[in-house]
Amino acid sequence: MLTAKGYINTIEEPNPQAPVTDKAKYTTLYFLRHHLHPDLKNEYMMEENPQTLWVALKERYDQQKAIILPEARWESSLLHLMDLKSIAEYNSAVHKICSKLHFCDQPVNDADKIEKTLSTFLPANRLLQQQYRCHNYAKYSDLIHNLLQAEKHDELLTKSHQMRPVGGSTST
Repeated sequence: MLTAKGYINTIEEPNPQAPVTDKAKYTTLYFLRHHLHPDLKNEYMMEENPQTLWVALKERYDQQKAIILPEARWESSLLHLMDLKSIAEYNSAVHKICSKLHFCDQPVNDADKIEKTLSTFLPANRLLQQQYRCHNYAKYSDLIHNLLQAEKHDELLTKSHQMRPVGGSTST
C-alpha cells in the first residue's frame, strides 16, 4: 500500500533529492499504526517518524525467523497426506508451512511440494503413487487439482454405492 500510494520513501533511507512531506509522513504513521496489534500500538504510540517505527518493527520481527524456521521444518517433517481428512486440508497445511518457510527466506519450490506429497502416500497406495508420478507434474497446483478431482469422484462413488448397493435391486 505504501508503494502504491507513493509513500514508500517515508520508511526508506532519507533521500535529499526527494524530501518527505509531513502529509506523507503522517499518512504512513497512520497506516502502520492502524495495522499494529493493540499492545504494540501502546508501545510505539509516541513514535513520530515512520522510518524509525519501521526499523523498530523490523528488528523486533526479524528475530521471529529464528523461532519460526525450526517449527516450520518440524511441521513439514510430520506432514503426511494420508494423515488428514481431505486433500483440501492437506493443501492448506502445505501452504501454511510454505508461508512460514518463505517468511524465513527458505522458499519451497513446486518440485519439493510435489515430492513431499507423493512420498507421503500410504504404502498400500503405492500403485496410485506411481500413477501420479508418471504424470511428471511440473506444478504443485496441477497435482492438487487432480487429487481433489479424484477425491470428489471417490466421494460420489461411495455415496452412489450407499444409496444403491450392489445386488440391492431384485428382479422378478
